[in-house]
Amino acid sequence: DAYSAALDKLKQSAKTAFGVEKDGKYYVYAGSFSSKERAEKGRKVLSAKGVTLQVQQVVLSLATVRISAGQFSAKADVDRAAAKLKDKGLVVKVVAKGR
Repeated sequence: DAYSAALDKLKQSAKTAFGVEKDGKYYVYAGSFSSKERAEKGRKVLSAKGVTLQVQQVVLSLATVRISAGQFSAKADVDRAAAKLKDKGLVVKVVAKGR
């Protein structure tokens, strides 16, 4: 269908592309950015590849699902767990609870 074709085409140029279905409507996105400047830079890169996109600023209040390696009470335990994950090629970010 047109939605799948548009998403597949965009994924060839934008590896962060994703699609969303909501209330029977389908949306294709090239990516999600933390600032308008970064979004505009991404749009320009894709525009140079012949992809036409619009930058839209939105405020989202969405549930988030995260993957966690666990909760630790000692910094040394966190450091050991992070080192093991890094050794396996994973990007590790240690943050305080609630962030």
